[in-house]
Amino acid sequence: EELKEKYPTARIARLDRDTSTGDRLWSILSRMKKKEIDILVGTQTVGKGHDYPDLTLVGIVDADTAMNLPDFRAAERTFQLITQVAGRSGRGEKRGQVFVQTYFPDHPGLLAARDHDGKLFIDAELAVRQLAHYPPYCRLIRIILSGQDGKKVESSSQSLAKRISSIHKILGPAPCPLHKIRGKSRWHLLIKSQEFLKLHSRLQPILDDFSQNGLPSGVRMLVNVDPIEMM
Repeated sequence: EELKEKYPTARIARLDRDTSTGDRLWSILSRMKKKEIDILVGTQTVGKGHDYPDLTLVGIVDADTAMNLPDFRAAERTFQLITQVAGRSGRGEKRGQVFVQTYFPDHPGLLAARDHDGKLFIDAELAVRQLAHYPPYCRLIRIILSGQDGKKVESSSQSLAKRISSIHKILGPAPCPLHKIRGKSRWHLLIKSQEFLKLHSRLQPILDDFSQNGLPSGVRMLVNVDPIEMM
């Protein structure tokens, strides 16, 4: 609506999960290819490998949203996304421009993406990971408990955390960042370890016993080793 008000003569289309189902996705991409769209607005979907030689301007709105997610890979994903989306602009003979909206213009991930400098990002990110003791400097195990009854889920996670803390230090339990999905409450706890095999041998019996004797009906437990996301 804002773009239509500002650019009343522009042909504007929208590309996101709601509009890219079935044949609608191919219709939008075909119209882009035929230059029947002047401005394409969308989510990360717009940056997924599309090649339009005459596309010369890309704007990334509020890049900080992805960067500030409670996930140790947030900066990594932001760097990847900006690099990928920025690569859509200026792929032909015409020079391209990329604008990134942020409150943190000095963030190493944004500076590295601006300069297409992967090594700069890796060096800065590894220093943070090492300080916070996250991969690749340790292995992670994330345990998620979920169910319709939020109180049951919470008490179960606390009970499990108490058992595990007798053999190893843990983080949590705490509500997952996405606390409810499809009406189910979700709690998680995180275990970091540099001696994974030793931890595994001690942790497995606790998880087996809890699954059989400690997990109340209606509560599900998911054990994720080396999780790729923390949401």
